[in-house]
Amino acid sequence: MKKLSAPTKALFFLWLLILLSCLVIFRRFIFGDELAVFKDVGSDTLQQYLMHYNSIINSLRDGNLSLWDFTNGFGTSMYALNLFHPLLFLLYLAGTVTGPAHLPMLMVYFEILQIFLAATVMFFFLGEFKFSARTRVIGAYLYGFNGYLLVWGQHYQFGLFVILLPLLLLLAERAVRRKQFSFLLALAVSISVLSSVYMAYMTLLALGLYLLFRIFSMEESFKVRIKLFLMNCGSILLGLLMMMAVFLPSMLYLTNISSRMDASLSLIERFLGNMKPFGDAFYSTAFYRLFSSNLCGISDNYVGDVNYYEAPVLFIGILFVILFFQYLFTIHRQDASKKQKAAQYLAVALSCFFIFIQAGSMVFNAFVRAFSRHTFVFMPFAALLMAFSLEQIFSKRKINFPGLAVSAALFAVLFLTAPEAVQASPLFICLLGFLMIAVLLLGWQKRFALPSFLAPALLLMLVIVNMIYDSYHAYNNRNTLQKSDTEYFEQLYGADMTEALDYLRENDETFYRVEKDYDAGSYCMDALAQNYFGVSTYNSAPNRYVARFIKKLWPGLERLSPSMFSYRQTVYDAELASLVNIKYLLSKNPALDVDGFSLKKQFGNLYVYQNQNTGSIGKFYTKIISEDKIPRNTSSIDMDSFLTDYLIVEDSGCGDAAVLKDYELKKVKYTIKGQHFAGTEELTIPIDKEKLESYERIYADFTITFDSPAVAAVTLNNSCCRYISATEDKKKVHVRLRIPNRTCRTIRISSTTGAINGKISKIHFYGAPSIRTEHTRAEVQFPAPAKDTLVEGNVNNSVDGTLMVSIPYEDGWNAYIDGKTAKIHRADYGFMALGLTAGNHEIRLEYQAPGLQTGILLSLLGWSIFLILSALSPHGFCQVKRRAFQKKQQHADSQN
Repeated sequence: MKKLSAPTKALFFLWLLILLSCLVIFRRFIFGDELAVFKDVGSDTLQQYLMHYNSIINSLRDGNLSLWDFTNGFGTSMYALNLFHPLLFLLYLAGTVTGPAHLPMLMVYFEILQIFLAATVMFFFLGEFKFSARTRVIGAYLYGFNGYLLVWGQHYQFGLFVILLPLLLLLAERAVRRKQFSFLLALAVSISVLSSVYMAYMTLLALGLYLLFRIFSMEESFKVRIKLFLMNCGSILLGLLMMMAVFLPSMLYLTNISSRMDASLSLIERFLGNMKPFGDAFYSTAFYRLFSSNLCGISDNYVGDVNYYEAPVLFIGILFVILFFQYLFTIHRQDASKKQKAAQYLAVALSCFFIFIQAGSMVFNAFVRAFSRHTFVFMPFAALLMAFSLEQIFSKRKINFPGLAVSAALFAVLFLTAPEAVQASPLFICLLGFLMIAVLLLGWQKRFALPSFLAPALLLMLVIVNMIYDSYHAYNNRNTLQKSDTEYFEQLYGADMTEALDYLRENDETFYRVEKDYDAGSYCMDALAQNYFGVSTYNSAPNRYVARFIKKLWPGLERLSPSMFSYRQTVYDAELASLVNIKYLLSKNPALDVDGFSLKKQFGNLYVYQNQNTGSIGKFYTKIISEDKIPRNTSSIDMDSFLTDYLIVEDSGCGDAAVLKDYELKKVKYTIKGQHFAGTEELTIPIDKEKLESYERIYADFTITFDSPAVAAVTLNNSCCRYISATEDKKKVHVRLRIPNRTCRTIRISSTTGAINGKISKIHFYGAPSIRTEHTRAEVQFPAPAKDTLVEGNVNNSVDGTLMVSIPYEDGWNAYIDGKTAKIHRADYGFMALGLTAGNHEIRLEYQAPGLQTGILLSLLGWSIFLILSALSPHGFCQVKRRAFQKKQQHADSQN
């Protein structure tokens, strides 16, 4: 039997250490009641990501997986999301077989798998630099449990790039050393692009910078270096070409549709405008997070900059704080050329610029804004730096005492200035740091003849304690979803909900939308898990036109964030619900009072209400008015009634602004005096409903000024109507609510963040006219789509007019009227509209992601080049496999 090599033994030992460490860190998640799904500051896992995965699984099980998804808000392109993470395919497969309800139980194993893969790839990357097996184990272990993977990895797909970046660096390093074109590098680049164009941008930028420094600091001729650089660039470009079917549509969405890229400044203007430092809180937080991801707390006890996730994540073990200065203070002593030393100093300076200066941060974040999601790109180089310094100390017996003194001083500063121990202990961290310094000195000294393995073994033990300690605090003592939380699973997957949705599908074959007046599993995205069409969503890159519709016409839909839209906040906005075809409302309230909605059926404790004022996703209008005729402030206009009668179009010059006077709201004489509140968690304001009964619709208008940051819920009739929030910069919140005037007796303001102080302004009420304008109707029918990318319907209209379909106005949708291509107009700021002449018309709306056809052709070209070159090249897969076979045959012949 062939003996295992020392590196192979070291790798198995590394895996054993990781397994044992994970059993300690994730004990509660593996054997206890905890799920790796967070309900605190990490609630995106619960609110967003799990719901996305549910949607993919539902689509796979239904055979309706397409590039458009109507279960996500008003509908969205799948290219707006990052759902093609290769490791996620394992989750999708498991969920498809077992059902989406089992998904939360799998997430902890997903994170453990990412830790194993990250450490393994780093082990091989460090092997390219001929480090000893013990150094590779320490460096790879530190990298496997680095702060970025343990913090951002809680958001699942972000962790993949902690694996992919060292893989790309490994393949690029091998290509440079062997001076060969790397087909594996091209393949790895294509996987990066498939996973996320946004994160791939950061990763490939870091890879490009590494190649620049690595190749141009080589002691080779300029011609050879240029050839090497271009060869590696060729691998990267080939990888991009192979995945153009993902890259091109994703880029077109981000640049043309997403509100994230909606900025008037050029890239240079953005860069120069941010050539400045961050605030003091950023730097103090960054300092503490070099020592631990958790020193500033996590959720309610967090005291750092921004929040636990968005603050710079820099932790890769406190050993880095020690070894960084060993490296920095000894660059000038290295047995290297001046050019190589200068390159190292420049690399350190650039790293600091990219982390600590806003303009540098913007470069890695695609010039959108300065934030710190890119810090993972520095982790592999930190591991490489530590491995180099450990070799200097343990193998070459070189140590720098000024560097040790600076490190010791920083530990002292940490101990004296760190926040009170809310999640991690500064004292314990400092103790570990000084013990590590002592062990390094022990390994360096020559006076006492000690076993060569002793100091590295002691250091590894301290590293393990450090990484387990920090990783444990990142996951444990958090507010998480529980395996025993029957309410959560019942709300999402219970029999009542399943029966209600099945009933609607069986009895209504039209294209309709469903919403709820309560939270079920997620604030905004339970439709994805339960597989129905709604309007609520949580989208970090929303369609800019839909965002404009919400801002202009339905601001109450926004829940605490411009990325989060929740119908539960606007349950009483019946006319707007009809406008976008919310035909059914699910409620636990048997006496729900919403205009136009009537009880249809009951399933257990769940009530299904039907909207009598809508029957189709399409609405036909004979009256239009252009956007330029709508005033910026519409608070005095009954927009609910106006939008029922008029369609707002983008074409200028249409309609007469004078018609808006017919829709002016009437100010009710009845008001409620303003009041101060102090030290209270709930405030109830009574309403004299008899003074409001003479109006068809009533709106309450008031302002709340908080003394400090707060989040509160404004509730009407025990149905949460609006969440409001105040920050340090914006403590005044304006509230405008539709009031169910037949039954509403109180406005209740409940804090979700403890006792609140502040004042409420005088509450004014506005009434809408009781008589509405009649306008020409048409018979509009749209059946439920068999696939989300194809919507078909029929319109029978007796006069010329405009058909508005409440599907987001977005590049990629093509319209056909009676089989002929038709121009799509933008209406009501965010939706599609078609001009129709009188008659009976067949309507077809078909979606194809912009750039997809071109992207597929380019991808086919890329894969063809990849396969042909890999077959013909002496370094391609086929030739390597053939040589390996020939070598094996020669060995067998020699044995015979």
